[in-house]
Amino acid sequence: MPAGMLPAYLSRNIRLKAMLCDHVVLCALYIPLFTGLTALRVGWGIGHDEWGFWLLLVFYLNQDFFNERSPAKRLLHLQVLNARNRPANELRCFLRNTAFPLWPLEVLVLLLGRRGRMGDALAGTHAGPMTKDTTSWWQDVRPYRLTRHSYYTLAATITYLLLLQAFCTHVLVL
Repeated sequence: MPAGMLPAYLSRNIRLKAMLCDHVVLCALYIPLFTGLTALRVGWGIGHDEWGFWLLLVFYLNQDFFNERSPAKRLLHLQVLNARNRPANELRCFLRNTAFPLWPLEVLVLLLGRRGRMGDALAGTHAGPMTKDTTSWWQDVRPYRLTRHSYYTLAATITYLLLLQAFCTHVLVL
């Protein structure tokens, strides 16, 4: 077996841990932020807290934005790779996360399938070993420069949120 390749059962185990850890980490970061901002808004007399939900979606959709790693992937020494085993760009990372509303189904597909998540099939990606290691999150963010993929990802995030909001408002009547 080549270096860096994991047995399928171990790979699934690590992927499940990464998925669960991502949810825990994002909630641990998001809940205090949302609670604090909501307290400020209530103190100022500003109502309607729907914005917090959309902020959470932005975090979830772009959790792999910097160096193709979410906080959990960083802890588990994984990153999002494209079909050529090279780091995926921001847009591919965004596309793989658009399937997150189907999270329970994603877990089931990961458990029963050979390849990975539904989002990975959609974006042509997979989780694999890190191609280069950095010691801190700041080392990933500091040298980051916006590229065309960054702008496409921003546009795709806004479009996705607007479509989801329209779907919830007009189809689900929420």
